[in-house]
Amino acid sequence: MEQKEAPKNNKPGDCVCKQYDLVWGNKVSCDFRKKVVDICRDLWGESKKIEMANGLMSVMYVETRGSFKSNQLEGYRSLIPKEEMEIKNFWKKGERKSSRAIGLIQFTQDALVALGQYHSNKALPVEKRFDELNKVKLRFAKMTELVQLDYVKKYFELGDAYKYFKSAEDIYLHVFAPKGVGKEKDYPLYERHSLPLTDEQKDENEKYKANKSVDIENNNDGTIQRSEILGRYNDSYSKGKTNKESNFICNKTESTIINAKGIITYHIYMNGEIEKHIPKIIDERFSNSYKYILHDRNNKQHEICIVEWHETDKRNNGKKVSSIPKGYIRTYDYPNGGNAQTAYVYQNEDIYVKGTKYGYRKYSKGDGKVILIRMKDSLNYISGEIKVCYKFSKTQRRYCNPDAYAGFIGALAKLNRTDISCTGMCFEDATSYPSLTHPNGDCADTSYYSTLEVEQEKVDAFKAFHFEKIYRGKGSWYSKLNGTIYSTGHEDHLHSGEFNTNKVTIIKEK
Repeated sequence: MEQKEAPKNNKPGDCVCKQYDLVWGNKVSCDFRKKVVDICRDLWGESKKIEMANGLMSVMYVETRGSFKSNQLEGYRSLIPKEEMEIKNFWKKGERKSSRAIGLIQFTQDALVALGQYHSNKALPVEKRFDELNKVKLRFAKMTELVQLDYVKKYFELGDAYKYFKSAEDIYLHVFAPKGVGKEKDYPLYERHSLPLTDEQKDENEKYKANKSVDIENNNDGTIQRSEILGRYNDSYSKGKTNKESNFICNKTESTIINAKGIITYHIYMNGEIEKHIPKIIDERFSNSYKYILHDRNNKQHEICIVEWHETDKRNNGKKVSSIPKGYIRTYDYPNGGNAQTAYVYQNEDIYVKGTKYGYRKYSKGDGKVILIRMKDSLNYISGEIKVCYKFSKTQRRYCNPDAYAGFIGALAKLNRTDISCTGMCFEDATSYPSLTHPNGDCADTSYYSTLEVEQEKVDAFKAFHFEKIYRGKGSWYSKLNGTIYSTGHEDHLHSGEFNTNKVTIIKEK
């Protein structure tokens, strides 16, 4: 199997990637480079963002054997296509009671436990426990690279570890040998003990054995020092300087990008029509992407965004429950900043969710799968008289049905304002805590405006773009909103739901 480079989906406009000038930049997309820099800015500040971003790129090159892919398996030189991966691919030498690391920084069991993505259920047989662990790793493998980068960031945030990094080299140390972070170059990381007497010495021997090649490559003295283990990092950084991006596709004209073939594209018209154009051949670079184009009333095309998608189990509407039942087989945590805290997954793949203040919810597994896109964290597209803008407020429910996202963009364009506050759709796993009616991402919540007139314009915009049930509260002037239905729990936001996917016309290239 030939190993491919990460897909490039560079976009039009003045791209800051050229200023970033990252090592290994020609291996990844514009969005990937930007996200790496954003992560490093958030963790280490504006002044160190490029230094640390180059360090992180160098680490991911080593960890993924140069693929920069979320599905890079430990021990594999080539990639198994995401759609073909199974849990048995994680077995070492065909042994079911084993598990290979996965992804951009080679996530291990310990990392997934610390991230709240896996909980070992001691009531299960050992083989079943490994199956559950490998199911989590399979989920990580099938993530898009941009989504997995969120977990890379969370990994460095665990225990505020990132605060102790003195240099970009410490990123590599934290992944390979955390005890060496911030230490001097001759600091001993692992020593070989000929007669290990304590558990600590036995553990150190195992770690030395796992990294023995590093010692052999240097002075083979039975001790692996910080400077020695950094050899591969330094080599990666040096080679990465000759693999920077030079062809900035994102600087090309808008018309060049809009007319590009090979990507599934939604065309959204101001009269409410939505078309989904599917090319005969999808470019591998865009195999997990959708493009959204708005046509204004003069039929000028506006490329709004390109987003990435993934597939997950469909969910039934949620139910309120009094507690989390026993017998769950794994758990994981939701992103900080919203109401949902922890998901509990059961053998039948039902999910129970514990949150901050709204109690517990159950989202049973539905029939089949659903495709969800990762919404942009904000949109601020302004061109002439066209405004397509929103920002999220107090929510991490930032996934939705791709058809519904087209309707959402159309409604934003019709409303034509810059102050829309979205309070969420659904999560990556298709649940929607605390909402019972948001699974699968076909509903959008938005904060109320301060006047009836503007809120009515918003209701009309969502109706025009096929959101068929609009729920509101009963306070203030809410009951005067035409085309809405009262529903409990909507005193602080409008619910635009049940997007009608039948209104999307599918056009396949012949």
